[in-house]
Amino acid sequence: MSGPAASGAVPNGAVVDIAEGVAIAFARVADVLPDGPADEHRAGRVLLDGLLARSAGPELAGARVAKGDNGRPYLPAHPRIGVSVSHSGGYVAAGVGLGRRVGVDTEVPAPVSPGLRERCCSRTALGALRRLPPERGRREFVRIWTVQEACVKGAGLGLAGAPWRIPVEVGQHRGHWNGFTWRSLPDRFPVPVSCAYSTEGMP
Repeated sequence: MSGPAASGAVPNGAVVDIAEGVAIAFARVADVLPDGPADEHRAGRVLLDGLLARSAGPELAGARVAKGDNGRPYLPAHPRIGVSVSHSGGYVAAGVGLGRRVGVDTEVPAPVSPGLRERCCSRTALGALRRLPPERGRREFVRIWTVQEACVKGAGLGLAGAPWRIPVEVGQHRGHWNGFTWRSLPDRFPVPVSCAYSTEGMP
């Protein structure tokens, strides 16, 4: 493969180093694919290729990505490199962990039902959300959800991992859950983005 991804550049994306060996990239789909259709899945792969090249070397761009029985993506030829991709409403994020499982999630804020808030939030978080202006409250709830999603994606559990049970408080931007460390970036990008990575290295 040639081009920006093969050279180690993340195409029109912003990169954040979350921890040693763990990085995420974020971009608008339209910026990743300026001359093509707004294909979120393809944009996610292009962004992931660029991040792999940057994190692990240009020869990793274009590495085959497969999905396990639980739906978690992995690199068959490089089982000790964790990968994750997320997209929502015209935005895309990718995560790479060298020797670590990784999960990344991004979501565009939108109104949600009171029932969903109650399911995903502690009583303390619910009270804090009610005190925020409506727009800020929507964004903060979605940020909480991206943390929960990133954790279960990293663990390869999906909804079976009951992400709504993962405790995340309003204003809490770092934490730990079930062998994973998580970090959220609430205001770094136009929409909330969170990442979780395994505290222990992959076997």
